[in-house]
Amino acid sequence: MAIITSILPVAVSKAAHKPIPLISKGVPAFASVGTASDANDENYGTSWKGNPPGWLAYDLSIVPESQRIKVQDG
Repeated sequence: MAIITSILPVAVSKAAHKPIPLISKGVPAFASVGTASDANDENYGTSWKGNPPGWLAYDLSIVPESQRIKVQDG
């Protein structure tokens, strides 16, 4: 049995991907339980924790519509 190996060139895209801006920081947050503001405060050491069917929502109405994008879940 022979083992054949080859090295094929791999094309690497050099196109820059523009990051999606963070628009939820500091906007009003609401949650079914816990402290919702822990999810979008300036401290990355805090986080919101909830148990299903818990929910967390951000009020993005103060963010200009031009900065919002449609996302899908699941």
